[in-house]
Amino acid sequence: MSLDLPGHGLSEHRSSGSSYHFSDIIVDVLEVLHVLGWEHFSLLGHSMGAGVASYLAGTIPEKICSLILIEGLGSLAQDAEKMPEILRESAEQWQHLAHKKLPIYPDVETAVKVRHHVGGIEESSVRTLVARGLQPVDGGFTWRSDPRLKIKSRHYLTEEQACAFLEEITAPVLLIEAENSKQDQWKELLLKRIPYIKNLQHRKVSGDHHLHLDNPQEVAAVIREFLQQISEKAWVLQQKLKQKISKRLKARACRFRPQVNVYLPSCSILFLLCYSQIPLSRFSAESIGI
Repeated sequence: MSLDLPGHGLSEHRSSGSSYHFSDIIVDVLEVLHVLGWEHFSLLGHSMGAGVASYLAGTIPEKICSLILIEGLGSLAQDAEKMPEILRESAEQWQHLAHKKLPIYPDVETAVKVRHHVGGIEESSVRTLVARGLQPVDGGFTWRSDPRLKIKSRHYLTEEQACAFLEEITAPVLLIEAENSKQDQWKELLLKRIPYIKNLQHRKVSGDHHLHLDNPQEVAAVIREFLQQISEKAWVLQQKLKQKISKRLKARACRFRPQVNVYLPSCSILFLLCYSQIPLSRFSAESIGI
């Protein structure tokens, strides 16, 4: 299952006067999982979606089978002493929001050119984003996403708080990093946090920040390899548990020994590719072999 989180893609915007706090998004996902009735599942996220998946896995580690993160590990953090300045800037942006107008493009091709000019993504991938991210309005097309998403957050975790969530993750983790993405504050933060994850594989794949769109075959191959590895480990664990239980039963000299079946729950995968607002037709469960 793939989600458009609130304010993204085809999902509705939050009600008037509401904000998009990172912690609220985690609760949104938890509500979806409750409705689905999933007890055990894996998470796959890109960028902001990877950050949401990271904190979700640290919040309910007992439910997470595996965690696949593309270009993201937690969220941006801020020092406590910077929060007054951040809150002031956020409040000013909020007050001026009503005076800002969404850009209107006369046609889809113009929107494609504008987004492609920003850089860091192939034109074919831009078309995928635009197809899902645009909506028709009087005079042409504009973005579906909520303008409030661009307002600086009023609430940040400190680095200590962010790492506390990461330390709670118990599931095997695959972190995919783009080889060609720029070395900025976010990339430095991502690499700095790797030691806080107990069971993490770090793989680099050619491409920029949107590598799952620009280079889906290679990304899918890395994910498939990871899922096969943890599946094989689960099978080995299952056999060891069976042998252990069998030995205990024999030691007790049970007259009627029942058949021993150890059940390891199968896991669904929840895609959190919200930042890219893409349909599964481009990067799908089928493409990673599940």
